[in-house]
Amino acid sequence: MRACVLFVVIISGSCFLSPSLSEKFFVIKNAANWNDAQNHCREKYTDLASVTNMEDLKLLHQLGPSQIFWLGLYGDTKEEWKWKWSVEEQDSSMVDTGYRNWDVDEPNGGQNYNRFCTIMFPDGTWQDEPCDWVNPVLCYKGDPSNVTLVADKYYTWNYGRDLCRSTYTDLAIVKDQPTNDLISQILIYKRAWIGLYRESWKWSDGSNVTLTNWAHHQPSGDGTAICTASFNDEWMNMNCHTPLSYVCYGDYIEQKVVKVVVRVSEPSVDMIKLQDGLLEELRKRMANLNIDGMVTIRWRKQLDGNVFHKKIHNNAREEEEHGCR
Repeated sequence: MRACVLFVVIISGSCFLSPSLSEKFFVIKNAANWNDAQNHCREKYTDLASVTNMEDLKLLHQLGPSQIFWLGLYGDTKEEWKWKWSVEEQDSSMVDTGYRNWDVDEPNGGQNYNRFCTIMFPDGTWQDEPCDWVNPVLCYKGDPSNVTLVADKYYTWNYGRDLCRSTYTDLAIVKDQPTNDLISQILIYKRAWIGLYRESWKWSDGSNVTLTNWAHHQPSGDGTAICTASFNDEWMNMNCHTPLSYVCYGDYIEQKVVKVVVRVSEPSVDMIKLQDGLLEELRKRMANLNIDGMVTIRWRKQLDGNVFHKKIHNNAREEEEHGCR
């Protein structure tokens, strides 16, 4: 009597899974100088952390306000400085008309990294000064021509901006000569901050600086301290060579390779159709589990370009080819 030998074709392949979460911040506790931190973040994540809105600030707070760590903000002396109005940080529809009324030889802050802000004098002329100097402030509410002089105390530009935003709309914005003439009449014998400032800081990833959270008297005038660290939810400029923990941002991707074994009774099965059908079925199952938005899946080709290799069983003999991708 002849024995019947059952041949079972085993098709094996690998799937590439990459669950990716939304952009988040990651604290790297191994201390590094700013440049090394930047290189590591770019290699493993996307870049050093950029903070461009209040949600980002809240995320930083959750990382631990008592920690000190590098952010991606730095003073770039290679760029041509751009002057902008404080209200532009809050209202993108507020267009800068380009009107300026600088005094003779102003602005004269020089091409260093420090941030400079603008004061107006009673004659209507403007000068630039370090933003941590103190002056009265000019705030506007609603209409840019509706301006109030706050002169009960003297404020740094940042504090004055926060005061204006809490009680009015923002620091004064001057769009034209008539508005400038109107505001200058309010000053009489005092000079005061208006909303124009020079942003000499950049984010490592090239994002626009739309929000800052400097501590009191920061950034300082130390020309060697052109990198930014966060401490107690406020920012300070420090020497870039200082070793600190740091914060990276990016899509966290975990990669896994899973071996798939499929048993079929027909050795002549169409490999291409089978692998496409399996992939579609896996995607449907992920959709049912509501994880399809977090996971991408694909077959990983082996060295010979094939996804599957046959593994033949016939009671006594077994031939198998292994491979990935």
